[in-house]
Amino acid sequence: MGRDIVRQESTRDPGKRTRLWHYKDCITVLDEKTGAYTIQGLSLCISMNKDKPPRTFSDRNIAREYLLEYARKIREAKITSETNPVKRRRLSSFFPWSPRDSAGSTRLELEPKQQEFDTDAFSMMHELRLLQLDSTSLKGSYKEFPRKLRWLCWRKFPHRQIDDDMPLESLVVLQMRYSRLEQIWSGTRFLRLLRILDLSNSCNLSRSPNFTEFPNLERLYLKYCTKLIEIDESIWGLKKLFLLNLKGCKNLRRLPTSLGDLQLLERLVLCWCSKLDWSSLPWGNMQSLKQLYACGTAINQAPFSTGDKNLLRSAFWTLAPTPRDGSNSLSFTLASLSRSLQILSLVDCKITDDAIPYDLGNLFMLQELILNENPITSLPKGIKYLPRLRSLQLERCEKLQFLPELPQTLKSLSVHECKSLEVITNLPNSLTSLLFLGFYCGKLRVVEELFQLKPIGSFDSKLTDMFGLIDIEILKKVHVNLYNFLTLTRRIEPIQGLYEFGIFSTFLPKTEMPPWYAYRSMGNPIRINVPSVPDLHIHSLNICIIYKDSDISTTENKDRLWNENRVMINNETMDVKWTYSPVIMGIPYHDEGITSLSHWKIGQCLDRGDKVKISVALMDELQLEEFGVQIVYEDDDEGTRQVFAYQSQHHLINGVDISAFQVARDSYFLCHHDMDIYQENSKNDGWRTNGWLDFLFKDSEEDTNTDAPTADSVLKQGDDKMFP
Repeated sequence: MGRDIVRQESTRDPGKRTRLWHYKDCITVLDEKTGAYTIQGLSLCISMNKDKPPRTFSDRNIAREYLLEYARKIREAKITSETNPVKRRRLSSFFPWSPRDSAGSTRLELEPKQQEFDTDAFSMMHELRLLQLDSTSLKGSYKEFPRKLRWLCWRKFPHRQIDDDMPLESLVVLQMRYSRLEQIWSGTRFLRLLRILDLSNSCNLSRSPNFTEFPNLERLYLKYCTKLIEIDESIWGLKKLFLLNLKGCKNLRRLPTSLGDLQLLERLVLCWCSKLDWSSLPWGNMQSLKQLYACGTAINQAPFSTGDKNLLRSAFWTLAPTPRDGSNSLSFTLASLSRSLQILSLVDCKITDDAIPYDLGNLFMLQELILNENPITSLPKGIKYLPRLRSLQLERCEKLQFLPELPQTLKSLSVHECKSLEVITNLPNSLTSLLFLGFYCGKLRVVEELFQLKPIGSFDSKLTDMFGLIDIEILKKVHVNLYNFLTLTRRIEPIQGLYEFGIFSTFLPKTEMPPWYAYRSMGNPIRINVPSVPDLHIHSLNICIIYKDSDISTTENKDRLWNENRVMINNETMDVKWTYSPVIMGIPYHDEGITSLSHWKIGQCLDRGDKVKISVALMDELQLEEFGVQIVYEDDDEGTRQVFAYQSQHHLINGVDISAFQVARDSYFLCHHDMDIYQENSKNDGWRTNGWLDFLFKDSEEDTNTDAPTADSVLKQGDDKMFP
């Protein structure tokens, strides 16, 4: 709408408008030299003359940088449900892959041809403030060039240096990305108003300018100036500089010590400066620094001598009292960095365990710590004392095995592709605000206070005996295919036991339903009138589920719900409901089915005569063959029982408090792998308004299985399995 208004200023003569951005209009005005004094902004971008091509790359580092940035944006965006939970979207793809040529490299589009105009085409544009040029060459004298220019953006500037007669004194922003500059100019020029200087991707630039010419500079970008070797010492004069970006300057060897005199410098980017001498960095003086990005700089692997190591200790880290591994190897602490540091990124810096000490408390302002792609095996326990840490990224740390207790302030944890990770001590705020990305952590077996996956033989024999699994040695030789819904990985391994929410489960290759499961169904919900047995009271429920692959194809790209596999128990007498979706599940393979066994110690929530309904739901790819329920009794040693005591204990399963998972009155959704569902629906009664309560606690099929065995028939079947 705004552009239409500007176009109406002069429909026939674009040279009389205040702003020009349409490619053909700009070409017409510059070719015919009809630009008038009214023009305040002109943007000549060749890419605007055609549809934007797909983003492609010829440089692997640039492609990698783009994908990392794309992954970061995914982390920032919450995975949200639609109004209808059944339409919940599934992550089917993470990155938009670019087309590749036959050699396997990613294509780079051909460069557009340079446009050439005379400088006197601008001679009448006295009010020009903004000028954007792309792949454009100007010939002639700049004596009549506009002198009020405030913002000059000249992409792919074609000359080795800027002409001395180009009037730049009024510039606030000077951007010359992808230029052919070797030096910015030959003489000395004083640009008092310049605030932003961007010479990124000027691959021929071998020396930085004399910074005394820009006393008010605030932002300096020299990204991917690959021939740049050092920064001029005059940078000390930039007293207002708060951002310095040297990303990708792969031949940069030293930084001036005067960098420590910049009292307003808040953001320093040194990513992929692979030859940078870290001993030259004055970290101790940079007390205003809030954001440090040093990805790919190998700060812990440079071939220093003993004297250089001591210098490095004092320059970047300070010597820790004791290395974490107890050795005398080089060990650092973050204490020497600015206490005001809020973001620290050390991606792919070859950091090992002994480079991170116990004490991290000096960085009490740190909010984001990024340690992706480093060969660390664990983090120090002191990380829990970072009082403001909100984001921790450890992606592709392939040797990482253990995470200690994390601070309660954490809002984002990414351990994507940590293929050796086995134990996470805690996931704080998992039900309220934590964004957890643990995809492809195939070995993750324990998240303390959430779940444990261990070999079946490591559990108490009373649990395995409950299922009739007597010969554990034989089970150790049997393998099963397990899928982890939290990490989206599957592994074939010996029989495992899953302990989650106080519920014990295991998955076996398909077997016949044991005879002591007296209540059975081929798919419809099972209704039980809990029998009254003299001198006994209810200890628990055992549930056996037998399923196999269905004939439904899974190759279609369709919306799906992650927690479709669930067991629902409803004590209709007391109006108490539990819906459980396990984080681990056995997956059929080689045309074999799976037998799932689970033990629910909820006897305190069941009483004689209670009407209980149990139902099972599986994803479309699985077909339920049969499921059964066994009521397990135990001796009533006290002789009497407080019949109504269980009313205040239905939030406990085997002593585990599940009250945090209550989504409505006396209704519990027990699921660890769909944390975002809790986060989205815990506000404004979203469980009810978004349809989740109906989905999770109501059966989709008609309930026709209403016949329940009597107490006598139950006692006659498998008496040896009636008691724990």
